[in-house]
Amino acid sequence: TVPTALANGRVASASAKAVYSDGSQVDVSGSVTWTSDAPLILSVSDDSGSKGALRALAPGVAHVQATLNGISASAELDVGAAVLDVLALAPSANTVAKGLSLVLSAQGTYSDGTQQDVSAQVSWSVSDGSIASLGSNAEGNPVLSGLQEGTVTLHGQLGDQGADVQISVS
Repeated sequence: TVPTALANGRVASASAKAVYSDGSQVDVSGSVTWTSDAPLILSVSDDSGSKGALRALAPGVAHVQATLNGISASAELDVGAAVLDVLALAPSANTVAKGLSLVLSAQGTYSDGTQQDVSAQVSWSVSDGSIASLGSNAEGNPVLSGLQEGTVTLHGQLGDQGADVQISVS
């Protein structure tokens, strides 16, 4: 058994069952020889203790094969694009003076370990629009402007990942 899809950078496990002529089934995951026909897309471990461990390395299609006593079975796995694992908000400061603005930025960490600036893709919101407002500066970067003294929670959302940070207006 192999998952049909896996995001780049993710890990999973494959398993194998042998079905005998008497109808009995036995888990042979630790006994088969595991291979991948596309080791640059998907690696599969054949090492004792980690047999069948899968690691998605690059987008594409790979076939995982299990062989026992000259009998083989294979399954196809589609490695998709990396997915966002962590969203980190990084405003230029945690305090802004009333009447001034601070630039907002966000960093995304993906399942393949890469990081990228996702500031423009994030949906930004504040807990109290009477204390701070959101907009863009002349360069098109997201900014938070202080309207009156107080503290707001700045929220950033991208897909199913969200993050919060407290901003004080003085």
